[in-house]
Amino acid sequence: MFNTTLNATEKPFSSIAWNVNNRPIITSSSGGNFTAPEYEGRITLFISTGSLELRNLTLSDSGLYGVSILPHGPAMSGSITLKVLEPVFNVVATANKTDLLEFKDSVRLSCSSSSGSSLSFLWLNGSSEVTASDRFQLTDGNTTLTIVSVTRDDQGPYTCHVSNPVSSASSEPIRLNIYEPVANVVATANDTDLVEFNSSVRLSCSSSGSSLSFLWLNGSSEVTENDRVQLTDGNINLTIVSVTRYDQGPFSCRVSNPVSNVISGPVNLTISCEFLIILHYTLSDADVLTLPLSGAPGLEAWEQITWAGEVTAGFSTMFTCSSSCFPNCVYTWSFLGRTVNGSKLTWTPDGLDNTVELQCNVLNPETGASTTMTSIIEIKNPLSVQISPLNTVPTLNQSLDLVCHDATLPSHQVNQVNQVNQVVWYKDGQKVSLRENMHLLQNTSLHFDSLLPSDAGFYQCETNVATGQQARVFSLGYLLSFDRWNVSIIGPDAVFPGRLSEFTCLTSCTLNVDCTVKWQFRWGFPTGSYLSIHANELRWTPSIPGTFQNFTCVAENAAAGRSAEATKMVEVKGILASGAVEVHPSINPAIVGGTVNLSLSPSVVMKSGSWAVGDSVILNWVGDQQAVFPSHNGRASVNVVTGALTLTSVTVADSGVYVVQSTDPQLKANVSITVQETVSNVTIRVNQTNLMEFNGSAVLTCAVSSGSSLSFLWMNDSAEVTASDRVQLTDGNSTLTLVNVTRYDQGPFTCRAFNLVSNGTSDPVTFTIAYGPDNMALTVNGQNTTSFSPGSNLTMLCSAQSDPPAALQWVVRGELVNTTGPLLELLSVSKDQSGLYSCLAFNKHTNMNSSITTNIVIGAPAYSHSIHASENPLPVGSNVTLFSQTNVTLGVWQFNTDIIVMITPAGNIITDPWKNRVTFNSTTSSLTIRSVQLEDSGLYTLQALNSFSAQLTLSVQDPVSNVTLRANATSLVEYNDTAVLMCSVSNGSSLTYVWLNDSSVVTGGVGVQLSDGGATLTLIGVTRYDEGPFRCNVSNGISHEISLPVHLNISFGPSNASMVIMPMKYIYITGSNITLSCSAESSPPAMVQWMVNGVYLNEFTQQLKLEMVTESNSGSYKCLFHNTVTSRFTSTSAMIRILEPIAAVVVNHTGGPAILHHPFTLRCEVTGAVDYVQWLKNGQLISADNTTTFSMDNKTLNLNPVQHSDNGDYQCRAFNYVSNMTSSPYTVKVNYPVTMASIKIVGAQPILNHTFTLTCETDGGVESISWKYNWSSLYASDTRNFSMDNTTLTFDPVMFSDNGPYQCVASNPLSHVASDIFMLDIFCPIVDVQIVAPMIPAIEGQFYNLTCNVTGPAEHVYWMKNGEQLEVDNTTAFYMDNRTVTFNPLERDSAGSYECTAFNTAWNMTSPPHKLLVNFGPLTPVIDGPAFAETGQTAVFSCSALSMPPSQFSWWFNGSEVANTSVFTTDPLSLNMSGEYACMAYNYLTGRNSTSSKMLTVIEAIESVMIRNSTIPINNKNLTLTCEITGPYEAIYWMKDYDMLYYAGNITLDFTPVTRGDDGTYQCFAFNKAGVHASPTYALLVNYGPLSVNIAGSDSAEAGVHVKLTCSAESRPDCDFNWFHNNQSSPLMAGSVLRFLATKESEGNYTCMATNPVTSITMYATQAFALGE
Repeated sequence: MFNTTLNATEKPFSSIAWNVNNRPIITSSSGGNFTAPEYEGRITLFISTGSLELRNLTLSDSGLYGVSILPHGPAMSGSITLKVLEPVFNVVATANKTDLLEFKDSVRLSCSSSSGSSLSFLWLNGSSEVTASDRFQLTDGNTTLTIVSVTRDDQGPYTCHVSNPVSSASSEPIRLNIYEPVANVVATANDTDLVEFNSSVRLSCSSSGSSLSFLWLNGSSEVTENDRVQLTDGNINLTIVSVTRYDQGPFSCRVSNPVSNVISGPVNLTISCEFLIILHYTLSDADVLTLPLSGAPGLEAWEQITWAGEVTAGFSTMFTCSSSCFPNCVYTWSFLGRTVNGSKLTWTPDGLDNTVELQCNVLNPETGASTTMTSIIEIKNPLSVQISPLNTVPTLNQSLDLVCHDATLPSHQVNQVNQVNQVVWYKDGQKVSLRENMHLLQNTSLHFDSLLPSDAGFYQCETNVATGQQARVFSLGYLLSFDRWNVSIIGPDAVFPGRLSEFTCLTSCTLNVDCTVKWQFRWGFPTGSYLSIHANELRWTPSIPGTFQNFTCVAENAAAGRSAEATKMVEVKGILASGAVEVHPSINPAIVGGTVNLSLSPSVVMKSGSWAVGDSVILNWVGDQQAVFPSHNGRASVNVVTGALTLTSVTVADSGVYVVQSTDPQLKANVSITVQETVSNVTIRVNQTNLMEFNGSAVLTCAVSSGSSLSFLWMNDSAEVTASDRVQLTDGNSTLTLVNVTRYDQGPFTCRAFNLVSNGTSDPVTFTIAYGPDNMALTVNGQNTTSFSPGSNLTMLCSAQSDPPAALQWVVRGELVNTTGPLLELLSVSKDQSGLYSCLAFNKHTNMNSSITTNIVIGAPAYSHSIHASENPLPVGSNVTLFSQTNVTLGVWQFNTDIIVMITPAGNIITDPWKNRVTFNSTTSSLTIRSVQLEDSGLYTLQALNSFSAQLTLSVQDPVSNVTLRANATSLVEYNDTAVLMCSVSNGSSLTYVWLNDSSVVTGGVGVQLSDGGATLTLIGVTRYDEGPFRCNVSNGISHEISLPVHLNISFGPSNASMVIMPMKYIYITGSNITLSCSAESSPPAMVQWMVNGVYLNEFTQQLKLEMVTESNSGSYKCLFHNTVTSRFTSTSAMIRILEPIAAVVVNHTGGPAILHHPFTLRCEVTGAVDYVQWLKNGQLISADNTTTFSMDNKTLNLNPVQHSDNGDYQCRAFNYVSNMTSSPYTVKVNYPVTMASIKIVGAQPILNHTFTLTCETDGGVESISWKYNWSSLYASDTRNFSMDNTTLTFDPVMFSDNGPYQCVASNPLSHVASDIFMLDIFCPIVDVQIVAPMIPAIEGQFYNLTCNVTGPAEHVYWMKNGEQLEVDNTTAFYMDNRTVTFNPLERDSAGSYECTAFNTAWNMTSPPHKLLVNFGPLTPVIDGPAFAETGQTAVFSCSALSMPPSQFSWWFNGSEVANTSVFTTDPLSLNMSGEYACMAYNYLTGRNSTSSKMLTVIEAIESVMIRNSTIPINNKNLTLTCEITGPYEAIYWMKDYDMLYYAGNITLDFTPVTRGDDGTYQCFAFNKAGVHASPTYALLVNYGPLSVNIAGSDSAEAGVHVKLTCSAESRPDCDFNWFHNNQSSPLMAGSVLRFLATKESEGNYTCMATNPVTSITMYATQAFALGE
């Protein structure tokens, strides 16, 4: 808005004209308004004040706006500058690269904006503004930021902020990745001489740099992992197990980051071969076990048990017991609790045992002597339970077959035999009772439709084996389990030659029940003197040091197709252990806080030795003295006789390989110990619990309050969660991510965290997942039928899967009906009710909807020969008529197979059973049945003889009434009980049952069974989520009814017990207040009781508070929960430890002072319980070495002998778990002889009348220092003083009288040492240095010199120019010992700042700078001025010339001086002033001058340029504009709206014709050699119109109402308007607005005549007016 300062006037201004940059915007006068086309619709002119409103601004609207107003008085004008700015938008910052090398790379960041004008750019690093510096460069108006030689502090983030006065915006941040380059890459191997198949090797790679990636190469090939090749620690370490001849390399390591890479030098391996001979033997089929019997009286020397072949279940085997017993011995067999007499035993195993201990006792009745022989018989069982198909992993909710397999039969006979031999199935020792999800297939397979958690168990089958065998055999078992197996190997990581080592395979499956275990040696058979394998135990004595061996333990159930395995690599150390001594831990793994005892087996007596873990020494001992190192002080002790190590209060950090060594006797042994923290307080944290199906992801994170070496297992209800495309397990399985959740992801989810010493399970987490509606179903009368007879009753049931339950709305034939809910009832339907019936479902939470539509047809069937009922189904007691579309004259009506009516031309015969109940209409062949009963339901047939047969099924139903719902029990226990809900009716037939849980339809599935035609709902193993309410909806074709709701009260728990201790600490200090809070999930709430150390407390609340605790409050606290309804218990416990703080710590010493090479002892006195003590010297921890030792409890520090380095402040620091305290420092000063004294100068050399300092440097135990001058004692004076310790001697000032010999003497009671003589020789200083120049000026090309004047002794003089040393060249030379510099000749570039510096031995001084200015010039002048000029104008010439000092100027024309300044302006020019104008420059100092000239030609002037028009511009008429020029010119051209027109050289501009499109601002321009002349602007406004005339206003009104008609016309200038009424010849009035009063006389036609006063064009418009009613 452009507002003028004028007040509004009543009388309009004569004219108002607005322009921008001299272009017209609008002109307003009494003749009308003219608006430039580009401003039409964008401006409003306020006539009363001359103000102008401009809308929809663009950048081109910027400029100088002016207004000229002609009031009724003097003219007024004004102007203002408008700047239009575009707002900032879409700021983008980019970098030419983001991965950079520190100190080497540079980066360029650029900023741009897709829109905006007059922009300012600001860069930010984080929240700090980036400013220019040596390394940070801002260019291109700050749009570009360049960072040179980036450092790690330059990573950003960088943002660009762009602004102008109207807006601002910032870019997205850019972060730079700055890397340290890769360097120093080295590859090493722990061994390079290896044996094929028996050796393993570890290669390691090291490098400097950042963000490193490691890649191993074998030759030029990349090394990848496999069974033998392991890459660990981020690929830093490469381990090759059981090397082969192909592993010789060369191996190299390539280290890289995004900006650099380096390859290490090669590592070559030498691999040799070794041969191993193994002897195999095989027993014969006739196995014989012989037992020597020496020493048994009356017996010969042997007894034996023999049998033939394998012992197989289901097949009889004869065993024979024989001996050399004489005469008649008695044989007795014992096995499986049975006794059989006789030397022969025939026995058929039943398969229940894998091995049997078979004993034969031989008795000599004469001597009474006896002996017993025992044989372990292994039994082969051909019968097994196998899974089908093989290798299937049992999965919940999936089908499965268990097959009873007989290995003695060919596969094609299995089914034939088993169909004859009855198979009996057992689960967990009990016969299987088939449930709804279980079936028997072909008498051989047990089939599961859908596996339930309750199906887990140990399955066996019992049957006869091969044909002809009568014995029943129990198969090998199969464990049906949904849990994965965990396998691990425990045993040492390192073993020693000649020492027996034991390894045990631990499995989560039950050995010989769920699984069997076997050992494998995939990378070579163990080399050693002994190897024994029994089940899951392996014992091995290795023989070759420096090798590696891999053991693999495989747990499998071949029948189940399941297996799991673990592999352990064992290193054979290179030290042979004497006597094969082993270390046996008392517990392994150990629990944090516990005690571990490491004993040696067999026991040895050790006189000395040491224990270490890894590379850290724990303790050592000699005789009965032991020294514990600080890291284990107070926690470790050794039995000095047996060498057994005891560790208390172990922590996770105590895990490692423990090594015991001894030289008396010589031995070394080790054991690997693992310490793990018990798992406690397992919790799940979720990002959200309310989710929408397919539209959200859930992240569950499992955490523990304590626990180490953790494994995590996730369960969804009772099923293990495994990874898939949608299910992600990360962070070591501690994080579970469910991507795009589905309705089946609701849980409950639990997390089980476990290690080798404990486990814990979190509370369940359940998700609320909104889904649906979908999977809609719509039934009519419980069926999918859509065609019904008129009069039928219809009940439509709609269901949808949705959570929360969807709102249901019914639509009938496209119209919404006022019926909601799942049921729509239609009674006695008619044909006009046929059509589309839709059920709409909407879930307001998911905002989703779904629908289902069925087409209901009411009426007779569409085919020609048919029958239909007047009502179907229909209630008992009703009448029904069966109609036929075709009249039958010969035929029958039948009900099922009974005849109702026989139809003949002679008459119709109704059979006796129907005579009183039916009426037959022979005209229509219809049959009416009265008072129908239930038994009238059935198939009705109308049979036309030799013609057609039509049938109809009629349903007679009792209406539903008194629906009741009964539960076998409503108070149930979770998982234990099964809920049976039974729905019954007092009356009703052909019933359909629909169960509702709240508003959702219940369908059968896992744990949910519908039986008795849907009347019974069984919930197996109810959970806490099955509480209801449940309702039963019973319907048939004629009615429906819903039962009252039934709620189930489900008791559960206690479960998921947890204890929270606040505050959370490992050990508490006495006086603390501790609160223990216990919780568990339970309904009804569980009873709580607290226990301490197994003793019940009289505390029965969930919170136990311990206030001001003492050490007696330490113990195990247990919270016991009991649910009296479920009879279940659970508990959780925690250990509380309380300790007193340390009260005081003091360091004392015993004996005399600390003397070099003598023993010295310090003692740490502690008040209070202490776990361990540390010693510090000068604030740093002290470690034991060969001169520093500690007592067993670390409270005594022995320095023996004392060293020079033992000087310092000593402190001891005592610790227990709740406090620590450090003593005050105790200063130890080591006394030792003085060994050296020497005098040195401190600071500057001795300069006369300046301060000068000497110091006495000493070594040894110096106690005092004295000084001597001229061999006499020296004392302080007015100008001479000493430091406090006499170490330094200072002269202030030093004078010539101080010259002479000096000595210092260092002493203590043991010795004294005098220094060498120091001779003091004093120097004189340089006082002043100045540069002196000659009195003549320095002029280019002449001789010149500078002299350095020095006051004081100077040995050297150096010259500097502009901060750099001045060198001799062909014009520059030095004289007078460099004190004078000469320039011959002096050059212009000799100018500069000169300094001279004078030096002597003790001093130097530099002169003040001398500025040398070289005078020169002037050089040839340069003239700036015109070559042509017009008469009457002036010409301006400017002259310049290089000169020092600046030149003086004079101007000459035609030999006469016309000016004496550098700028010359002529008088008004005439033609005779053409000619040469010369400028002369003069330097008064050099005395030189120089001249230059320029030619000027004066031509006649162009006096004026004007545009004239030939006629008034009228649209579509010819117009000529003429450019009138006064004066000679060379060329002209025209411009329109400041753009060039293609009419150059034409004086006239012709429009033939002129149109409205020619509107604009015109100028013509005339040229001559002196310049261009422009005409004033000419605004061409083409007059036109009127083009159209319009009347606005009402065409009717009530009498007495004022009417207004407005006439408008498109025209320039504005039209003159006249109004005519009813074609009168005289105008009614003039003006664009007509007002009149509505009367009868005012009715008629009103005509508006619009005349353009310029174009003389007239147009008319007419509007009729009539009185309204």
